Amino acid sequence: MFDELVEMNNTDMRFIKKAFEVAKNSQYKVHHGAVLAKSGKELRSGCNQNRPVRFLNKYHRYASLHAEVRVLLNITKETTNGADIYVARISGDNNMAMSRPCPMCLHMASEMGIRRIFYTIDNRNFGMIKL
Repeated sequence: MFDELVEMNNTDMRFIKKAFEVAKNSQYKVHHGAVLAKSGKELRSGCNQNRPVRFLNKYHRYASLHAEVRVLLNITKETTNGADIYVARISGDNNMAMSRPCPMCLHMASEMGIRRIFYTIDNRNFGMIKL
């Protein structure tokens, strides 16, 4: 796994903007949204929630439901294998902010066969992690 600063193509920008819009639905203090996509098509989207998830406790004692995990719940590895996740965070001034996935989310994404995770750094910069 390694990070890269990337230029987003039109498809990637469409999905990262959708993740930003989805993040607006979060009721948690830090608003994150995620989109799971494969072959240019959105499979699902979701935002983070301040809701403990019991099976995540092996990663963190008080793990809440992260947006990246939410899009991977109740889906088969066959479906997610080779897919990408796009993650966006809304800052206090309603701009894009750093949303690099945590180790727990990276591990789960890797286990589910996710190929890459794109994430917001700010309004102009985006990162990508190849898994």
